[in-house]
Amino acid sequence: MQAATDRERELTDRGRLDNLGVARQFANKHPGRGPEIDLALCSPYLRARQTADDLQSVLGQLRFNETDSLVPDSDVRKLLSLLDDLAETTNVNSVLLVGHNPLFSDLFSLLVDGEVNSRQLGTSNLVCLESKVVAPGFADMHYMLVP
Repeated sequence: MQAATDRERELTDRGRLDNLGVARQFANKHPGRGPEIDLALCSPYLRARQTADDLQSVLGQLRFNETDSLVPDSDVRKLLSLLDDLAETTNVNSVLLVGHNPLFSDLFSLLVDGEVNSRQLGTSNLVCLESKVVAPGFADMHYMLVP
């Protein structure tokens, strides 16, 4: 059955399997207690919430907060500002985001290359970035996990 809106669109069976496979790869990269994640955020769209559930089923300790900042047509620079504010005003050092393209490809490009549209992420991709500051061009990619 087709969803009435993009917000209500579910993951396909293949999408669920891909998510679980990537979540297991992520857990295996961080044996023992799992990855240290201070804050987990996800889009309120159904398929993002399903992805968050898949990650939570493998990693266990995660509790996701929904934010409209991660919907597909969000402004990447506003998202960057939100992440910078979190880094500056809280004890949050590690954030896991679950959302959509084109926003995530743009965020990945902006953080690593300093410009949007330079990189593309596929569905169910997980990218680990590290940066001392939240600013365009300052992030280093540690790894990318794909289904």
